[in-house]
Amino acid sequence: MEYRKLAIHSVGRLAFAFNMPADILSAILGVDVRGTAVGSDIEDAGYNRNIEQSQIYWEELLDSQLWIPNFGVKIRFQRTFKQDQIRHVQYMTQTIPVVEFLMKHEWPVNDEYFSDLLQIPKEFRTDGKIKKEIEMAQPFDMGKPSPGANQQKLKDAKTNQQKPQQSISPPSGV
Repeated sequence: MEYRKLAIHSVGRLAFAFNMPADILSAILGVDVRGTAVGSDIEDAGYNRNIEQSQIYWEELLDSQLWIPNFGVKIRFQRTFKQDQIRHVQYMTQTIPVVEFLMKHEWPVNDEYFSDLLQIPKEFRTDGKIKKEIEMAQPFDMGKPSPGANQQKLKDAKTNQQKPQQSISPPSGV
């Protein structure tokens, strides 16, 4: 191809204008564009966040101008990048013990602090006070059944079996 480098250069510029990561470009353009192994995950996450921000922008614009006024519904684009949602859930699971500690020890902070700490969007918050009663953790038995009549009989039988062995060969030692 006579203008191969010019075509690669033009497509590369277009792709980078849309913040496409280099590893996606290498699959499109061939081996002429190389991505780094270290930057690949970071580039992908940034690229997917840009797509999500663009989706949010278009959702808000279409909702305010078309869907809500004319049809009374909201549009919602499907989010395909789940890594940020997983990170948010991990953050919340690590934050909840902190919130419980603060409530248990009655730290003087308001309810808005807890909502901000848990990163709950304002649109999902309701007016009122947070109920700050913490239940004390009860010891949790991992399903070990309490000995029933048959289990107790089996235990006694084993104890009786071991008694003759002890009388035949008494424990040695000092």
